[in-house]
Amino acid sequence: MDFTIVEIAIISHKPLQVLADEKKLNDAIAKALQGKHKNDQKSTEIIRDFLEKNGKELGLPPSEANEAVILLYDAVFTDIDSGRDASIEEDDFRKLVREILEKFAEQLQANPVYCDLDG
Repeated sequence: MDFTIVEIAIISHKPLQVLADEKKLNDAIAKALQGKHKNDQKSTEIIRDFLEKNGKELGLPPSEANEAVILLYDAVFTDIDSGRDASIEEDDFRKLVREILEKFAEQLQANPVYCDLDG
């Protein structure tokens, strides 16, 4: 019998220490805001796109990891008011990013996500 060793990461709310690090949080928000100025998407869509591409740097599981991660993203963004549009002010956008990251922390605390480190 051949066995394959797979490295697995458990992603919980603890990696989201970016919420406690104001500089890292501000850097992440500044990057997300760059997407806001490029198109007319809803703010939640801009933030989701940003987090799906850059979330790993913030302690989030990679969005392409597995179905559980996709469901996590869906759950978080369903909880957030999806009616917010791209015209919200920068301060409101910052609050929205923080709110979304806090929702991720809550969801991950309740249901940690397992993902393959190689994939």
